[in-house]
Amino acid sequence: MNNQTSLIGLFKRTYGDNIIELYKNENPLLDLIGFESKIGEQFDQPVDLTFENAFTQAVNTILPSGSAYGGYIEPISGVTDRALVTPFAIHGRASVNYTSISEASAKGDKAFAAATAHLVKRMGRSHAKRLEIQLLHGRRGLCEVESVSGSGTTRSVVITAATAAEGLWAGLGKPVASSLAGARLDVYTSARVKDSTQTSTIDVVSYTPSTRTLVVNGTDAAGGLQLIGAGDFLFFETAGISAAAANTGEMPGLKFWANNTASLFNIDPSQQTLWSGNTVTAVGTPSLAKLIDALTAPSSYGLMNSTVCAVVPPRAFNVVVSDQAALRRYGAAEKTGKNGFSYLEFSVQTGTLRLQPHAYQHDGAIDMFCPDSVKRIGAVDMTFIQQQGGEDRLILQSATSPGAEMRTLSNQTLFCEMPRHVVSMSGITY
Repeated sequence: MNNQTSLIGLFKRTYGDNIIELYKNENPLLDLIGFESKIGEQFDQPVDLTFENAFTQAVNTILPSGSAYGGYIEPISGVTDRALVTPFAIHGRASVNYTSISEASAKGDKAFAAATAHLVKRMGRSHAKRLEIQLLHGRRGLCEVESVSGSGTTRSVVITAATAAEGLWAGLGKPVASSLAGARLDVYTSARVKDSTQTSTIDVVSYTPSTRTLVVNGTDAAGGLQLIGAGDFLFFETAGISAAAANTGEMPGLKFWANNTASLFNIDPSQQTLWSGNTVTAVGTPSLAKLIDALTAPSSYGLMNSTVCAVVPPRAFNVVVSDQAALRRYGAAEKTGKNGFSYLEFSVQTGTLRLQPHAYQHDGAIDMFCPDSVKRIGAVDMTFIQQQGGEDRLILQSATSPGAEMRTLSNQTLFCEMPRHVVSMSGITY
């Protein structure tokens, strides 16, 4: 593997330096939330938690004075704490035929593109989807289990109506009659801590939206499929999580920021109220009026003249769209009526409210955030270029077999400068 420099040059000419841009159209959060490059395992991020409060009020005078008043109020300084931010890595691996790619590279750019295009597209889309899911669901879980049935090496897991999301599971299973495995899952208890008895892997096989049934494969043992029960949460398999511990190997997603009550990035919301998010429960049938009402808290904490994005499940979006379509009136002179929306925007108390349908959103939830108040911070947005032996490489020796592989890497976290500008709504019904 002595032509890595040539391969990297061909790769950059073919796909560009910022490959994640190719996948933002199908991942709205990656598109809406900007990336800020910072190097290091941890870094400080200043956060304002209390305003300045030393203001002297008096009648029209230049200098308040007199023993009855006492002059100026002593300084009551505001509080700016420093969040100790840790980025989180996602590593992707895919087996490749190094000889075929190397031979194609010798024939020029077009041959190289033909040999790598499909794999690069599939791997890039897969990684971007994992990143998008974490931005929304990180540390809160993919779904909650309603019931479990089956025996042997397969279980049928019915997901609760509130946490069902058809698009989330697309592409995570395995082909029919294939020996390949799907995405790996970890089981967490109702308290969202890792089940202490899990000792074997659990793989996704398929998902049936009409019955909300997730079929999984694994070992029929107490440390495998037998431990899945009603009320449990399923997460992507995450390295390094101790038994009975929360999933701190994932970045905190929007839902986590809104629901968090414990110390996050070295700041405790119980001590600093501006470090808490907002939650609205038992919403019922989604409507524009309920979304606007949920923005009362963010507007009270200074969110004004800004765009707020509401991440809504497609079902909820359809309900609101139907309401808006019913209210539209067509001119008598129009012979053809045209209607339909890809997203909706409304003028509200905080500025502009944008309803963004999202295939990975739970049917029973809506999450709202201000793109100006959040960002993705870390060392790497997404890249195929890896370091091995002190050199940049596109094709690497496989760590687990004699073959070769390509890898993807992202290193970042979702950071919210003002958690009070984030809202998580639950209890959506239809």
